[in-house]
Amino acid sequence: MPTIRIECQDCHGTGLHVGFAERDGLAVVCQECRGTGSRDLNYTPFTGRRPREEITRVIGMNPGVILNPEIVGDAGVSYEEFNADPTGPFRPGAELREYTCPRWFHRAASPHRVQWEECKDGIGVPFEQCPHFPDKAACWERFDRENTG
Repeated sequence: MPTIRIECQDCHGTGLHVGFAERDGLAVVCQECRGTGSRDLNYTPFTGRRPREEITRVIGMNPGVILNPEIVGDAGVSYEEFNADPTGPFRPGAELREYTCPRWFHRAASPHRVQWEECKDGIGVPFEQCPHFPDKAACWERFDRENTG
């Protein structure tokens, strides 16, 4: 396995650590690099994506639920479609629309993050408790209108 020497990410190459307990010009030796300012990184060179024979479907992201083929149905894309275009096969309609609303599904680092005022979820309030959740199909229709073209 190849090894390269990299700057210590903890101390940014200084060999020193200054945390909340070190004050007024005092530092301690970085425990990650032992004061050297560098670390050895072992890595495996990338030679191409490896196949996963057991995979049949791929979902763009998990909204935080247990997923299996019976639940997802036609959501996502086939493994073959994913292999043909791993960065862009997730067309509108590939979301888990039967179980989630647009805000729930795209809440993570999605380019389609939904910020509608009507959404009534929040810290400690599950998406399913939004008064619009029972009619999430209408929310998906609005999402499609706003995210086409």
